[in-house]
Amino acid sequence: MIDLGISKLALIGAVALIVIGPEKLPTVARTVGAWIGKAQRYVTDMKAEVNRSMALDELKKMKDSVESAAKDVGQSIKSGTDDFEKTWAE
Repeated sequence: MIDLGISKLALIGAVALIVIGPEKLPTVARTVGAWIGKAQRYVTDMKAEVNRSMALDELKKMKDSVESAAKDVGQSIKSGTDDFEKTWAE
């Protein structure tokens, strides 16, 4: 991130006061603050979306592994019952 100390912020404020003027400085500061707030909300929303996407991918992988395990158990049970039926028939 940007490393801004008190001295750097004071220098930026002084230059802004000279360039923009004391009449327009509060309006400009409010506008810049609103833009920064919107940017922070956008970044937060994007992080949340990425986290949701990653969680969804993990859930899909887990679902596939559970389905394959269930299919294996089903096949095992079917082969066991087939063997039992053959033994019973003999």
